[in-house]
Amino acid sequence: CWFAPDPEAFAKTYNIYGNVGRTVVSRDVPLARGFNQSVTETDLAAFVEWTFEGMWGPFPIKADAGLRVIETHQNSEFYNEANLASPSAPRLETVSRRYVDTLPTANIALELSPRQVVRLGLAKVMSRPPLTNIAAATALNIGGGSRQVISGNPLIKPIRGATIDLAAEWYPSRDLNLSLGLFYKHISTYIQNYSSVGAYASTGLSETLLENTGAAPSDDFLITEVINTRGGEVNGLEFNLRWRARGAGSLFSGLGLDLNYTQIKSDIEYFLDDQGQRRAVHFDLLNLSPRTAR
Repeated sequence: CWFAPDPEAFAKTYNIYGNVGRTVVSRDVPLARGFNQSVTETDLAAFVEWTFEGMWGPFPIKADAGLRVIETHQNSEFYNEANLASPSAPRLETVSRRYVDTLPTANIALELSPRQVVRLGLAKVMSRPPLTNIAAATALNIGGGSRQVISGNPLIKPIRGATIDLAAEWYPSRDLNLSLGLFYKHISTYIQNYSSVGAYASTGLSETLLENTGAAPSDDFLITEVINTRGGEVNGLEFNLRWRARGAGSLFSGLGLDLNYTQIKSDIEYFLDDQGQRRAVHFDLLNLSPRTAR
């Protein structure tokens, strides 16, 4: 047996979201207000699909195509700390937006022989930004010599792109499968965390937030925000080998081999801070190894 925590029971027992007593939202500690925020998202999707199975000359062919339409509603609630006359008078504001994505897709499988198949896939894709990026609140982090302003972007666009995948599969036997795939992805919108150094006074935030912190409006702060870039391209190839040791003797019964090698080349646009100005540069896609084998 095992035990698992129940967050809902904890919240109910200690009323941590009740906004009373120890859990009341602070209106007197400016540095704490930046973390008092909420983001809600509502998604509505509809799709249609078409399938086909027949012959293309002497070759059997299967195909399917679909269209998915997604409507996204987002609301970001936060305390606006800009140009406050008093640190105890923040303005609770809400930023709302709505956007619609139309995502077509198509897949084709051509059977050259009972042991050889060629597959082609085309699609437009979309990945919504994390809710932490959408949070509109701005938070200050001041400790010792550290000076930092962190802000979200309630109007950040999702990552959008188009993909093409081409693969050839060969089945020499029931226990052996070899495949080679080529892929190309065009990312039209990308999301980046952008950092720059500038005076606190340039952020537009109220100077009252610095009271009793030891920091001054003229101090340089590391300003981190979420922005969109024009993305770029990702392409590569993938090789797979799968083998099952059936019929190889009782010593190897139940064993098998699964090998994969992937090689990727990418070119993505990013922005760097260049003496207070954004400078576009191109590098590999972050958190993606150019070669992997397993």
